[in-house]
Amino acid sequence: MANYTDFGLSVKAKLLGPPTRTQTWLVGEVRKATGLYVDNAYLSKILTGQRKAPKIVRAVRDVLDLPDGGQTFEECAERDEQEGGVTYDATNADGGGSA
Repeated sequence: MANYTDFGLSVKAKLLGPPTRTQTWLVGEVRKATGLYVDNAYLSKILTGQRKAPKIVRAVRDVLDLPDGGQTFEECAERDEQEGGVTYDATNADGGGSA
């Protein structure tokens, strides 16, 4: 099972509905909202903290009407690692990538 961040858990819970929606549906909505290429694998990496993509996260929050967490990626990563949860991929935590 994947180790989701708090944001990832919020997204998964919201997708469970009602109405029930899929991650594939969310990917399509994020693509429409941003014009950026997003697929299920990339979104999964965001939800598990392996990738940092502020534009995609903002679009997901807007599409699902999720409140802004108010914490930076670094703050979430530090807290999750201290709690023994998700281990973040430091090679991608600097904002690298196309999103």
